[in-house]
Amino acid sequence: MITPLLLWAAAALAVDGQSGDLTQAPPKGLGDYLVDLGSEEGPERLYAARYVRGEVRRATRVQRVATAGTTEELESRVVLAELFVRVPEACRSALTYTNTAALCAEMLADLEVETARAQVEAARALELSKGQRKRLEAAIARLPAAPPTPPPSPAGTPSPAAATEPVPPPPATSP
Repeated sequence: MITPLLLWAAAALAVDGQSGDLTQAPPKGLGDYLVDLGSEEGPERLYAARYVRGEVRRATRVQRVATAGTTEELESRVVLAELFVRVPEACRSALTYTNTAALCAEMLADLEVETARAQVEAARALELSKGQRKRLEAAIARLPAAPPTPPPSPAGTPSPAAATEPVPPPPATSP
């Protein structure tokens, strides 16, 4: 009589989701994986890079495919805004490791980060496998070129930007 009662109690706990270890940590979120990109542990950094790249690709695909104004499109726009701000800084250190350089280069190319081109090109110096080198080169080709900076003007000559600005009228004098 006691055995069926114990089995029933165990089944009831399993259905409620209470059977198992209650001390488990909550699942990681996108922010946690962005932090893990700077980790010193190679496998943890690689897993984080793969997860974040998947989120970047998912959000960019939804932006291309979804109808404007839908909930799905708006959610992906929010995710992309966070990724556009946080991925370049997270990938700065991850570009120096051989196991995450190609993944970070692909993420930066998908997000079209103009300022990351020099960092990604510096990753060419790493000893990468043939497949990783191919992915790195493809990402470099997709990255937009950084906007050119105007050369400094010699002292005493107005800059080209100053020539296009409207000249304010002289102040009115009263008699």
